[in-house]
Amino acid sequence: MLQNFFQLNGKPTACHTAAELKLLLTKSKNICDLIFYPDKMSFADFGFRRDLFQDVMFHNVSFRRTEVTGIIFRNCTFIDCLFVSSRFVECEFHDCEFIGSNPHKFRLIDTYIDPEVFVDKFHKVDHWNIGIWVFQQLYNNATNSHQPKFARSAEYNMRKWERYELDHKAREKEVPKHKYYWRWSMNILSWIGSGYGVRPGFLLGWAALLAFLAIIFNFACWDALEITDNLGDRIQRSVVNVAFYTANSLSGFGSLTPESDLGKLAFVGQTGFGLTIIALFLRWFLRLTLR
Repeated sequence: MLQNFFQLNGKPTACHTAAELKLLLTKSKNICDLIFYPDKMSFADFGFRRDLFQDVMFHNVSFRRTEVTGIIFRNCTFIDCLFVSSRFVECEFHDCEFIGSNPHKFRLIDTYIDPEVFVDKFHKVDHWNIGIWVFQQLYNNATNSHQPKFARSAEYNMRKWERYELDHKAREKEVPKHKYYWRWSMNILSWIGSGYGVRPGFLLGWAALLAFLAIIFNFACWDALEITDNLGDRIQRSVVNVAFYTANSLSGFGSLTPESDLGKLAFVGQTGFGLTIIALFLRWFLRLTLR
């Protein structure tokens, strides 16, 4: 673990050229205690060899302020590494892992990388600024390079880190309490209700729970609801009739209607919740389609 999150441990050696790093990689797949000083590093610097950056473990290595172009990293592990203010242009990270590494202020341009590799890698109190920066960069990179799956993952985590940023501002008294509680509550509701609009599984769970509770309520209170058809005839309670009426109430239309005050209130409540779920599904579908 880095004792100082912005500085390598111990006394690392210097690497002044890409040729030096290439020589190290040809000798060993374990690169440790190294500061890479060149401003740029590209695929051409390594003789266009694809195997050099495969199964490599970088431990206590700094690529601070380095622009890396066109390199493909496969099954690499970065432990206690620094990527502060570095740039990755048209690179690829496949099955790579980042442990205790600091990518603060790094930039990604047309780079293939799964945002999930950075989940739970930063402390939400001490490194809130790093977390939100990283996932903003991952979101922008995935959006600009047309990687919708990665864009949704990055956006989901970015919204969570916005809440941690808000917590920090509240601790430092940079935001009034009433604004903090309002924005924090909206963030939590968006997270619980729909996974920030990018996780349909949240909506499916709420939809299933709502349908289940509505069916149980309608079945238990069927006589008090006084359900009639479009001819005014009372409908007898049965599993099929209750399920059909519940579908009517959740969607807001159908041939079955309640006649009692309780039935009307229950119908309005179920319709409100049902249409909200439908609207959130439509919002998610439209965002997915437009992307």
